[in-house]
Amino acid sequence: MSENAKILGNGLKLVSEVVISPGTSLLLDGNIASGVLHMAGGLLSRVVLGATLGPIAVVGLVLNSYSKSTTGVGILGQFSKPAAAPAVESASE
Repeated sequence: MSENAKILGNGLKLVSEVVISPGTSLLLDGNIASGVLHMAGGLLSRVVLGATLGPIAVVGLVLNSYSKSTTGVGILGQFSKPAAAPAVESASE
């Protein structure tokens, strides 16, 4: 895939996340289960958390869904450090 097509596709995913619903980019990728869970989470957060905390939760779901769609890693995985490899001791006599 060319770089311009990838950029255009990612832009379309971002717009769909914001305009339609969280999880739409995952649905576009064919990841139905995760996309539907993000959509359900968006609806539930709006209903349960109301007008004050609901939009904050929706933004978190949008960020997570878009991140997972474009990089394969959720938003929390973007900030976690990979575990360091265990040190190998040399066998010196």
